[in-house]
Amino acid sequence: MGEEGKEGDVGEGKRRPISVAEFQAWKSRKECFMKENESAHILTLLGLAMMESLDADISLRRDAAARKRAEDIAAGTTKMNGRELFVHEPWVFDNNLY
Repeated sequence: MGEEGKEGDVGEGKRRPISVAEFQAWKSRKECFMKENESAHILTLLGLAMMESLDADISLRRDAAARKRAEDIAAGTTKMNGRELFVHEPWVFDNNLY
């Protein structure tokens, strides 16, 4: 219990500033790490860009398919599923007619 006052103990609010040598050592380790992982980082960025492009392409295809389906339903060339039938002809589901 009386050990809080020891010299090596660093409390939560009592951080000591690092020395210049410690900063230089940290900086050199960071630079080595960055050089080693630079190619992986570039591949990750390229992968993200490709995924965004792929997502955009998929979204465009979905929109085109939905638009074509809506046109086909309006023209009467495609059968409607239950949800589409309810949206276009809700009277079909009205039980008050029976």
